[in-house]
Amino acid sequence: TRRESAIQREGVFRPFSRENLLTCGQEPFNLCVLIGVTADDTHLLSRSMAILPVGGVVMGAVASDSSGRLQRRALIAVIAIAACAHLLQIRSPLRLNTDSIGLLSMAGSRVEGPGFNPESTPTRFPGGYPAMIAALDRAGMANSSTFVFVNLLFLAGGLWAGYFICRKSYALSKTASLAVVAVTILSWVVVKYSPKPQTDVPFFGISMSALALLTSAEKGIGRHRLAALVFAAVLCAVAIKFRMV
Repeated sequence: TRRESAIQREGVFRPFSRENLLTCGQEPFNLCVLIGVTADDTHLLSRSMAILPVGGVVMGAVASDSSGRLQRRALIAVIAIAACAHLLQIRSPLRLNTDSIGLLSMAGSRVEGPGFNPESTPTRFPGGYPAMIAALDRAGMANSSTFVFVNLLFLAGGLWAGYFICRKSYALSKTASLAVVAVTILSWVVVKYSPKPQTDVPFFGISMSALALLTSAEKGIGRHRLAALVFAAVLCAVAIKFRMV
């Protein structure tokens, strides 16, 4: 291939073979580092690898399955620890700001009357989140712990959808996809807004799930594709009812 020819023209690399490996092993202070396993290089691996003389022992720069599993386990551990930290906030006091007060006022107006129009707070938010809070209130579950728990459910759904999109749409490895999830769950924005009764985290979960369904529809055929498109459209409508971007 063009890339293989360019590599061979450099003179630094030599095609991987038994003879070259033995030669490198016989040369004093000559280390042969195996180069070339990336997603773009898999077509070269079936034909040859390149080795770079560096110093005394033969080392493999190719990540083994065991090291990949170790990285994934480490990332899963980080995600699990962060998830436990988020779960601890379920027992924390209710956190309020201007937007939270407005949304809860709309929910209270919905419970007490026919609409989302509290006299004390002008209505400037969509009715989706206040309607959910009003439903929780009617069920006797409108408290700080429930608000945080529901937010964490939306967060978990959004993170799962993000992992799915990374794997299916961007073709990232499991390790890279888990790294995206870990960076997201450790984000200060996520840590800040997860325990607050606001639309940020629910919108994240709903919109990311809609994108995951669209990704599934892109890869699917027949009834599976149609069902994914229908559910994605429904989630898009629900997301707009929660937060208008």
